[in-house]
Amino acid sequence: MTSLINFVARRRLMFTVIATIACLVVLALGLRRAVMYTVPMFQGDYVSAAKSEVAAPEYAWYDAGLTAYQQEDYAAAKEALSKAYSALSSEDGQIKPSDNLIAGEIQFLLALTHERTKQNFMAIEAYKQALRHNPDHMVAKYNLERLLSDRGGSGGAGAGEGDTSAPGGQAGKDGKKGI
Repeated sequence: MTSLINFVARRRLMFTVIATIACLVVLALGLRRAVMYTVPMFQGDYVSAAKSEVAAPEYAWYDAGLTAYQQEDYAAAKEALSKAYSALSSEDGQIKPSDNLIAGEIQFLLALTHERTKQNFMAIEAYKQALRHNPDHMVAKYNLERLLSDRGGSGGAGAGEGDTSAPGGQAGKDGKKGI
């Protein structure tokens, strides 16, 4: 034990230098991530954040899709959400069980987007995918049942303006509401 203590005492400066270098490397990696991913995400530049090499692209693309949906740019929302879902998928098309919640949210928002563009069949399929990833998603269940019952009856209208089923949504002008 004393030989170990003597060894460390003689090389204290070397251990201090190594520890300092390790801390600087970790700091540099953190700053790199902040500049390439965190700052663009904070500023709403989701496309740059998604394309950075330190990104979690599925979250950046989801945020881009959500922003486009809220701005009623449904084509851009569909494109971003498709990229988000693709970023989650492995080469064989599988999604890890740990990613099921975000996959469900991506499919849910994609379904809402399809409803807004009156593509109810696509919306139904996206709701089913959302429920496959997250069977407890009550709003997806409600909206799927609503679309299926509308399809059997009146042919199915899309979601109303400002449908409360949308993330950050509120009651629409035409009175339609989700959960």
